[in-house]
Amino acid sequence: MALLAGLSTCLGAVLVLVWGRPGRRSFAFFLGLAAGVMLAVGYRCQRRL
Repeated sequence: MALLAGLSTCLGAVLVLVWGRPGRRSFAFFLGLAAGVMLAVGYRCQRRL
């Protein structure tokens, strides 16, 4: 799981370097997407305990 998180971070950094600074709407979309993923993973991990 940690490897996947690290690779996702690297992929995001490469995308920003290639496409440049994201616009305000794109930034809001990706921030919401990241929050949703974090909530889903937290919920899934909590159910396993």
